[in-house]
Amino acid sequence: MLDKHNIVQNKNPQNDHVPKENVTPTQPFHGINPKPVSENLLKNQFSSESRFVDVSPEDVEQFIAQHENENTKRKTQSHLKLLYAFMKSQNEFKEIHEIEPSALDSLLVHFFVSVRQSGGSEYEPTTLRGMLGSFERELKHRNYGESLITSVNFTKCRNTPRSKQIDLKKQGLGINQKQPIE
Repeated sequence: MLDKHNIVQNKNPQNDHVPKENVTPTQPFHGINPKPVSENLLKNQFSSESRFVDVSPEDVEQFIAQHENENTKRKTQSHLKLLYAFMKSQNEFKEIHEIEPSALDSLLVHFFVSVRQSGGSEYEPTTLRGMLGSFERELKHRNYGESLITSVNFTKCRNTPRSKQIDLKKQGLGINQKQPIE
């Protein structure tokens, strides 16, 4: 129970020896409250300039890029190259992060329905899902502001690879190669 000073009242008589602790109602740790840290203590304890280095936003971006998985980078670039080739065939010359969500949703729906491997065969269902992830990574990297995975503006875009995945599985394509469903 909280009194007017936000102090936890211990109602268990066996624990009367336990000191009361300051806890605000929003703290996640029931009854546990670290001691508040004064500003002076923080200033004195962390005043050493050698403990922290100045890092620019460019340094952070470079650090993250250096630690990205090389296969993920390669696949993302390959998928983007394929998408841009499709966009060029549709007379769309903007980069994907420059396209409005409704137009991008429509473009990606057409892409997923029409995309084929260089030999003309269908892509594996998981590859289509990987392409969607690659496009999502690129848009996140470009601070697009909408997610292909979660935004309601991209429902068709998400549903098209799923529908195609179901269709391809019926044809016997996928991880577990089976005979086509007749």
